[in-house]
Amino acid sequence: MDLTLGLDAARAADPARYAIGRARPRAAVRPATREEAIVAILAVGRDGLGVVPWGGGVGLAGSAAPARYDVALDVTGLDRVIEYDPADLTITAECGLTLEALREKLAAHGQDLPLEGALPSRATLGGALAANSAGPRRLRYGGPRDRILGARFLLAEGRIARTGGRVVKNVAGHAVHRLLCGSHGGLAVLIEASSRRGSMRDAIGLAVEAARRSAAAGARTILTLDPALDLTPLFAYRRLAADLAAASLSIPLVLLDRPNVRGVDEILGTAGALGGLLCQGIGDAIHVETQAAENARRLGFNILQAARVRMTKTEFISCPSCGRTLFDLETTTAEIKARTAHLKGLKIAVMGCIVNGPGEMADADFGYVGWGDDKIALFVGKEMVEKDIPTRDAADRLVQLIQKAGRWIDPGTGS
Repeated sequence: MDLTLGLDAARAADPARYAIGRARPRAAVRPATREEAIVAILAVGRDGLGVVPWGGGVGLAGSAAPARYDVALDVTGLDRVIEYDPADLTITAECGLTLEALREKLAAHGQDLPLEGALPSRATLGGALAANSAGPRRLRYGGPRDRILGARFLLAEGRIARTGGRVVKNVAGHAVHRLLCGSHGGLAVLIEASSRRGSMRDAIGLAVEAARRSAAAGARTILTLDPALDLTPLFAYRRLAADLAAASLSIPLVLLDRPNVRGVDEILGTAGALGGLLCQGIGDAIHVETQAAENARRLGFNILQAARVRMTKTEFISCPSCGRTLFDLETTTAEIKARTAHLKGLKIAVMGCIVNGPGEMADADFGYVGWGDDKIALFVGKEMVEKDIPTRDAADRLVQLIQKAGRWIDPGTGS
């Protein structure tokens, strides 16, 4: 085995510095360029050796020893800033750059990148991404996998691959760069990464200033925030609403979300962010962008209905059922839905038992609640109006109750 893996002798390092637990590599190299890293990886593959990528070693200190550990590949020699455009809010750097050096580069322009790690003077960009490490600011800005836009990484066959890009909205396809976050170098060696900085305060400051100037000019204005500039709309719009109120500015807010740009689930991520804001009374309209326009439209209306902002269909509320439920809850709910789904804006609860049912009906207009063995009780709001109804007759009686209350519309007639 060539202890320099085909590199200049100056690239060899002391293997004792790269111990993981009781395991120590037979060789350690510190390439200064990507080309040298490729040469080292090709030599590792040719000799069938086990390699562990190293940054500052901060995350590896407490790690379990790998099953095979022949070579330590120190990437701290790859520490250049490739591209940095402060106005575009993105930076691309080689993964051997320390977090401290990265922060100093950004701080010169009054900016910050909320990547956190122990010992920032040693911890590297690649190490923070590979470990997906984060501290308290993760709650506001998300973790490394949320901030990474793209990456270049070295594969075992000595080929450098690319995923993602250097700007926020640039490519389609699988976000392999996010998969590498938390992989601890087990999939590939991170060589270069692009990330967006935390800019919520700047974006909000600009929005408030724009609103102030617009109000002074007597212009009509609406405001929205691009979710690509922050990890979640929830915190940003709360802060924006508070700052606008403090400045005595009454400006309509359009709650915009692009879940695919943020890297969150289209349904859960968007509902949690926009629904939470609407329930707090923040926002005058919502705009959701997903891969399919029809999905975005459906999701938007569902969020508005769940927040009770705009009702566009019948709302059905049901309990999860338990041992006290003495009728087939699933079949009954489906039957009631089939007969009443055309009643736009009506809220109907189907509850398994009288013990918890009334309390779980929320703001239902009408309730269908298990009363006993083969017996049903009907509610209008929170008031029980009928009981001891045989199950076979209960759906008909519910329809009659809705008709009596003047809330019934014949299907297909609109009256």
